[in-house]
Formats: sequence, structure tokens, C-alpha cells
Amino acid sequence: MRSNLFYLAIIFILTSTACKQMNDKNTTEGLPAELVTIHYFRSSLQYQAPEFDKIKTEDFKPAFDYSLQEQMDQVNKIVNNNEEPDFDNTILALELSGENLTRANHIFFNLASANTSPELQQLEEEFGCS
Repeated sequence: MRSNLFYLAIIFILTSTACKQMNDKNTTEGLPAELVTIHYFRSSLQYQAPEFDKIKTEDFKPAFDYSLQEQMDQVNKIVNNNEEPDFDNTILALELSGENLTRANHIFFNLASANTSPELQQLEEEFGCS
């Protein structure tokens, strides 16, 4: 079993530095309710640039709540894997985890730094970002 410090360090690194592309989805049809909010962070624009005009401040909290839990589940699966640790089931698996969290973080911090509001500042405090 890997140490908790390693576990926390990996989560920090992934949530603060990872940059991944996400598959573009053009509809929310068939998505679970928790993922509908995440859907709005995906874009069909070039380079999957966020469509800031479609994202509302109230979209961030459910996106963070869902994607934080999703990343914790993904990391727990890696930590509790009974196979011998190797590059694919440890490093690569960590690198590929947390796509939704990374996307939501990048969009949130770009918006909060360029066009902040009291609501965004409240979210920064709530999620320990300030």
C-alpha cells in the first residue's frame, strides 16, 4: 500500500498542473445528472477552448463536487490495486485521471482571474484556492 503523503502529493500535482484534452460531446442526452454540469465545460471550439458565455457561476460548485469525488475514486482505485506497481498501472493511470477536475479548474481560474465576482471569490474561499 502506498503512503498517504504520496497519495496527497499526486492529487495536488495532478489538480494543479495537468493539462489534458477531453472528448467533445454535442449533447447532454443520456448523461447522468451530475455530468450535465461537466458537459458545459466541454467545447466544440478549436482547441476545445471554453465557451465562457455558456458557463454560469453556479455551474462550478457541482462540477467541482462531482469531479473531486471522481478523481478521489480514480486515485483510490490506483492505490488499492493489488497488481505489482508499474508505469502503466501507477504513473500512466494517475496522469490519465482527473480530466473533469483539471478542465473545471482551468476554466474556473481563468475566469476568476480575468473577470471575478463576489460569487467566484466565495467559491475560491470554499475550495481553499485563495
